[in-house]
Amino acid sequence: MSTSLPAVFTANPNLHAYLYVSGDMNSRHGVSRAMAKSILCRNRTEGAEPCGKCDCCIKMDAGTHPDCIVVPAAVKTTVDDIRDIVSEAYLATNEADFKVFILEDADEYNGPSQNALLKVIEEPPSFVRFILTASSAGAILPTVRSRVCSISGNVKKIENTADELRKARQELSESQIMMLSYFAEGYDKADVSALDEKAIENYLDKAYLFLSGKETDIILSLPSKRDELMLCLQVFMLCIRQIALVKMTGKLTAGILSEKLVSECNSKVSMKKAHALYDLFEECYLSIEGYANSNAVLTYLFEKSR
Repeated sequence: MSTSLPAVFTANPNLHAYLYVSGDMNSRHGVSRAMAKSILCRNRTEGAEPCGKCDCCIKMDAGTHPDCIVVPAAVKTTVDDIRDIVSEAYLATNEADFKVFILEDADEYNGPSQNALLKVIEEPPSFVRFILTASSAGAILPTVRSRVCSISGNVKKIENTADELRKARQELSESQIMMLSYFAEGYDKADVSALDEKAIENYLDKAYLFLSGKETDIILSLPSKRDELMLCLQVFMLCIRQIALVKMTGKLTAGILSEKLVSECNSKVSMKKAHALYDLFEECYLSIEGYANSNAVLTYLFEKSR
């Protein structure tokens, strides 16, 4: 199933830089690729829909287009690494009319790294397009936001979700309501009425024990059933993202972990480790989503996270 292009993009498909904001990792991944495919397509329609048949579309579907450069978060976050991206932007395209850079989770870039992007985002070569993704626009510098076309995904609001839960699930405690609300904020496609609060609480405990260093072998106890493991990995990723945001801002940030627990985990996990762990858990999540063997993924996760 193809991902729909945002209306803001279809109305403005020829701009030099976009920022797509969504709390849903899958949405950020799918929409950024769909936008890149549209930009690179040789025969797109007036509505910016890619033809799906040209060589560029076929290579985008296969994930092999040489002019679509995906920069995962935590891989390119230093100023020197950003300068490498800037240098590459001035190199000619390989085969398409455009070169597209997808900078994933740009809200995890620190201030100096974001500043290093300013000039090239403001005045890129005529054949270069940038697509930044973020789970929160607030962590993107205003100077960067002012130079891009911002597109909002269906980011759920904590207050609205909490009110919805209070009405629909009166058996929940206030702490459970807020926990589920923060989970739903991170994953827009979550059906809050169907979320299993007991399971999420269980996975939250496991994430805390792992990230605080109290029980690093707890990865071995994660569920092997596909749907359960995907939910578990989502909880872990939200916890890691919260820790990274605390480190980036220097302030305790409300989230799926309580302030006390996130503070404890924050003292045990460096920014570099938080980025590496997030990438690892996201890699495993995407593998499970692609129907990889759950036990094999868990073994890989355990070995890489030690």
